[in-house]
Amino acid sequence: MGLNIASNDNAARIAAALETIAQKQIEPETGDFDPAAAQRLVRHGLGAASYPVGSGFPLTHAVYGAHKFNVIGQDHDQDARGLLEHAMTIQMDDQLADGTPFDAPEALLYCVTQLAPGTYHFTIGTAWSKAAAGSYQFTLTQAVPAGGQLCLSERIADVEPSTWKIKSYASATSTTAIETVDVVTGSTGPNLGDISSATATHAGIKASEIEAGAAYVLNHYHCIGYGYNRWSQSAIRQWLNSAAAANEWWTPQNVFDRPPSYANRPGYLAGFDAALVAVLGEVKHSTVLNTVTDGGTSEEATDKVFLLSRAEVGLGNEHAGQDDGSVYEFWDGATNTDRIKLRDTSAAYWWLRTPNSGSASYVRLVSTSGALSSSYATNASGVAPACVIM
Repeated sequence: MGLNIASNDNAARIAAALETIAQKQIEPETGDFDPAAAQRLVRHGLGAASYPVGSGFPLTHAVYGAHKFNVIGQDHDQDARGLLEHAMTIQMDDQLADGTPFDAPEALLYCVTQLAPGTYHFTIGTAWSKAAAGSYQFTLTQAVPAGGQLCLSERIADVEPSTWKIKSYASATSTTAIETVDVVTGSTGPNLGDISSATATHAGIKASEIEAGAAYVLNHYHCIGYGYNRWSQSAIRQWLNSAAAANEWWTPQNVFDRPPSYANRPGYLAGFDAALVAVLGEVKHSTVLNTVTDGGTSEEATDKVFLLSRAEVGLGNEHAGQDDGSVYEFWDGATNTDRIKLRDTSAAYWWLRTPNSGSASYVRLVSTSGALSSSYATNASGVAPACVIM
């Protein structure tokens, strides 16, 4: 069992916690919320009595203003360090005013060594909407340095291949292209590989994981066109968990990663008072992985702020036998109507962290009717963040 407080401080702290309870208003959402007082209550196991599941209170953000947060679980989440016994999980009742992409379109290719000028081609073995099967070539007039990337046009399944372009960049963080060249049908030059084949691509790979001697690694066309649906490497996860200034919170999470369109926002945590950020604990959550590029297992990530999973909002498991979390008490038995969240005054889609496991780019979300749905990671859907006071 974890310890919250040193034993020689117990009596004084419990007395302070009980005094806090006595001073609290009956309806938390009608009074001021004191993060430090709430933390004391939670740490003494008094959170459930003070803030029952379903109760709520306003939290004010410097950018997004005041939003009600609901208590969705007591002692559901656990301290990632194993030190604290009690936790109170809260989630925004509605959505942030801004729609936010889950992830950015990723690079086609990462250069382990310099890629010389010349003509190259890649193949698509399995057609995907307008991304017809075949070979496609392009000619570089300038070298791409080691650590550089080639990027193919975004939304490649929705536009004709005759409009595709290749842009080269010196690094994952560079936003100024070395050059932009046309893509045409053809098979001239070295074959870079099949971007539709999971066995020939390396979605999510980090530089340290690249096989020795490789000159480059190739990405999967789902991620190239519409972003990557892996929570642990997503741009939205970095943004939610950062208190850094604009243009300082994002770093590449794999060799294909590209800067998100909202990198110029401050990190989400930067908008909260330091007293609130100080009481937020780091907790581990398991999230399933897609079956196309990631093997369909699950992995853990440690966060202060997070999106809920499909299972955690009562919408069932993505695929059997893999851990995607368990339903929070607040969402246990919820109907679709209960899951509708507003952005401003209208119902809007809101992100979950679970991938649609049959794709490398589709992410699960809750629709305007409250039902389960999916969307490309690059789409700007709603955000209803959750966090844990402990």
